[in-house]
Amino acid sequence: DTIFSLESDLAKITINELGSFLFEGVPLNNNAMSDLMKTMKGETIIIAPHPKAPIERVVRIMDLTMRYKVDTVLESI
Repeated sequence: DTIFSLESDLAKITINELGSFLFEGVPLNNNAMSDLMKTMKGETIIIAPHPKAPIERVVRIMDLTMRYKVDTVLESI
């Protein structure tokens, strides 16, 4: 029932130029982001920040992945 169900083994979180988080294209706020990380524990996600994405948003997401022990792969969009 949740938007966090994964179609594939790798989920993809993008951070756009404005600093918005998108999970598989669905916009997420900060709280939803934390919830997502909790459900992803032990799994691998791809974080794809826009080259002009605000650095604090990238740091926030890396902080969450470390806190909830989520494996991450970084790539740019």
